[in-house]
Amino acid sequence: MRYLAELHYFEQADFPVRKAVLVTAIAVAQGCRHCYARILAPRTPSLPTKTRSGVLPADPRAKEAFVADLVGWLFEHSRFEDPFCLLLDDRPLPRRDGVARFDHHDHTSSWVLNLSAEAFAALQERWQAEGLPTDLFYPEDQTRCVPYPGRGFWPTLWRRLGAQKCYTPKQWEAEGKR
Repeated sequence: MRYLAELHYFEQADFPVRKAVLVTAIAVAQGCRHCYARILAPRTPSLPTKTRSGVLPADPRAKEAFVADLVGWLFEHSRFEDPFCLLLDDRPLPRRDGVARFDHHDHTSSWVLNLSAEAFAALQERWQAEGLPTDLFYPEDQTRCVPYPGRGFWPTLWRRLGAQKCYTPKQWEAEGKR
């Protein structure tokens, strides 16, 4: 099942984005064998290596340390907290088909977790233990989309072209749409 990032949290200025990425990556990586990381906006243009990929260590502790180092490398060498690319999966990466178990291609708004219900429940327990919200991600089918809102030329044009405004569950609730 696919789970999407609850952007309500990530849009808050005081939300610990790096901690959320790290905890999630370490937990998901335990069920993965391969990784792919790419710095999309390097802090320094002369950065010698912008991509890292390969097979993750088999030992759980070594895997955790490796993924923590990988996430640290992404944040240390990126100009911004977002965007970056980090993929974790049981199949070699990058690939053209399907969604990786941990699939952060560029921006948090398009971050996807592709996990079984059991793996997601275990991840929620990990978030809770780390002081993160258990609804940090939500099932993809809970996204709410409506015709593009607003009056005037541009909103009307966007609606005629089929554009929609999509909300996460918490954004939907905050908009008073429930």
